[in-house]
Amino acid sequence: MLFHIHKKSFLKTLTVIVLSASLSLSSCLLPPSENGPKFLSNEEFETLTELTKSRELVQSGRLDDAELILRKLIRKRSQKPIPYNDLGYLLYLESRFEEAEPILKKSINLQPIFIAPRLTLARVYIANGNFEDAFAELDNIEQIFDSSSPSEYLKANGEAVSSSLRSQIARFKASSYYLNGQFDEAVCHSDLSKKITGSMADSTVHLRLLMSLEMIPAALTVIDNISASTPSGLTTPLLFDQSMALFSMSKIDSKYKIDAETALDRVIELAGLDQEEVSAVRLLRYDIQKQTTEFELTKESLLDEVSNPCKIKNFDTKGYWPKSVLYAVKSSYKEVCSEYES
Repeated sequence: MLFHIHKKSFLKTLTVIVLSASLSLSSCLLPPSENGPKFLSNEEFETLTELTKSRELVQSGRLDDAELILRKLIRKRSQKPIPYNDLGYLLYLESRFEEAEPILKKSINLQPIFIAPRLTLARVYIANGNFEDAFAELDNIEQIFDSSSPSEYLKANGEAVSSSLRSQIARFKASSYYLNGQFDEAVCHSDLSKKITGSMADSTVHLRLLMSLEMIPAALTVIDNISASTPSGLTTPLLFDQSMALFSMSKIDSKYKIDAETALDRVIELAGLDQEEVSAVRLLRYDIQKQTTEFELTKESLLDEVSNPCKIKNFDTKGYWPKSVLYAVKSSYKEVCSEYES
């Protein structure tokens, strides 16, 4: 088992990327015709209109009004899977999990290869602490990807299976394993998500998962790989993460101290960091130097109303900084900010 300090805030970082997946996967209001465009019947047009209206209401936060439309539509179109899916998703949003489960299962029974209700059902299971059934449902989704014919899948879901969609499911599994304390599995599926797309976003999520689990050498390897494959260089957030990782390594092995200093010096001059990150970099820079001049330079920044680190009360709000980083930030804060606060 990997060493871990549970950080609920980092779990939000993992799951926020897939939060919209249930709704986006149900974007198919009507299955496409295999023989090209077709004219809508009166019934289909009414269904389309009502579903669109209910989704607009959900987006604007008017869930009660959306629910009334969906329940009315289900009474009239009881054999259509999409209204059940949308109602189940709405009930999930309202944390009405016991009500959502049978509604979502009805949608699945009507169209077994419709992915959206299965994804929301997995989220319902996780919310109820039923990880076994959640993982089984996510496995079912992956089996549908592999076993359905392209035409069948397209007709049921309104879009083809894509690498992005496969990556979403792998990332969803990673966040679920993380929440369940199965950190080896979380790392495995996060790495799989990264490999499927090769995207910067998936690589960053994987990197921060490793950092949250104190797997710093592995995190630095991910950063090196991103840097090698990105001609334009690392983005500001990744440079910040690199400085955090190098600082953490410097607390284990002094040979990383110069690299950590260099990384912090580079990051502190960059635009694009938020106030929490700027303050952390200043305080870590002070922790490494522990010299009078550095102390005075850091104190000078307190006079800057924009970058004053003593105005920040909470650090690591994203929940993935290594514990040595957070400890050093808080210790330096106490030293540097004691006079300011008095």
